[in-house]
Amino acid sequence: MDFRKNNKGLTLIETVISLTLVAVLATAFAGALVVGFQSETTSNNLDKAVKMAAASLDFLGQNYERENNFSRHVLSNISFTGNSYSNDLDSFKNDINSDYFNDNIYDLYIDQFDYDNSNSEINITKINEDLKLYNLELIIAWNSGENTGQYNIESIYGGSYE
Repeated sequence: MDFRKNNKGLTLIETVISLTLVAVLATAFAGALVVGFQSETTSNNLDKAVKMAAASLDFLGQNYERENNFSRHVLSNISFTGNSYSNDLDSFKNDINSDYFNDNIYDLYIDQFDYDNSNSEINITKINEDLKLYNLELIIAWNSGENTGQYNIESIYGGSYE
């Protein structure tokens, strides 16, 4: 009888070890994909929030620089409590009633990402009424399931045209 060892095939143990290794690697790769997709969603939402905030501040800044239109078109349409105004952006949009802001900024940007109005707000604080100095804080928030976040920006507008 010739009992030669056949080394050409895999044993059951080698197969099980190989399949276990493949399963572990596939699980790690799937986890990395999930994290990557979440990061992409966060990046996209942050990018849209930054663009919306920049467009909003540009609108307010341009209105301020044009013969003090900021006072006529924004400040005259909002109600300060003491030295400050604070509201969600949807209410601010309705308060200032600007077709340009409504159509070209607010309505345009909120459709581009998972905008969260309940956590987005604008705060305007009078710093010096004689100099017409105002601190503006803008918070743009998003909510896409477990992926939530916000972008905050502040700027000071001011200077008397008189």
